[in-house]
Amino acid sequence: MQFVKKGNILVIRLFKDEDVLDSIKAALNKTGFKNGVILSGIGMLKDIELRVFKGKGKYATKVFRKDWELVSFSGNIVKTDEDYILHIHSAIADHQYKCFAGHFGGAKVAVTLELFVMGLPLKLLRKKEPETGLTGLYLR
Repeated sequence: MQFVKKGNILVIRLFKDEDVLDSIKAALNKTGFKNGVILSGIGMLKDIELRVFKGKGKYATKVFRKDWELVSFSGNIVKTDEDYILHIHSAIADHQYKCFAGHFGGAKVAVTLELFVMGLPLKLLRKKEPETGLTGLYLR
């Protein structure tokens, strides 16, 4: 992994076989990053877990095993006392240009991943919402 932070911008480059979520969290921790937005993510991933919300905190999950082109990767980052909550949506394409999309649950890098993250000077909070079962975003 390579990363650099300048002002409120963090650029991360991941390499083959690196775990996407673990690597992002490691770069956030090492740079003292707090809350932010993932502006862009492109590359090629494998073993990608995508989820679709079914209601009351439940998701349908599908894992895409082969190499897939990452065509969209965006979301937000909220720092909690214990960890980071990464709420990311993504779209992937196969070699026949067929796309699948959903809530990003994890993946490994197949070739490369290039990420651009912008820090937000806002206090954000996530807390469990009884009605949906989700950890909703709240402004402090």
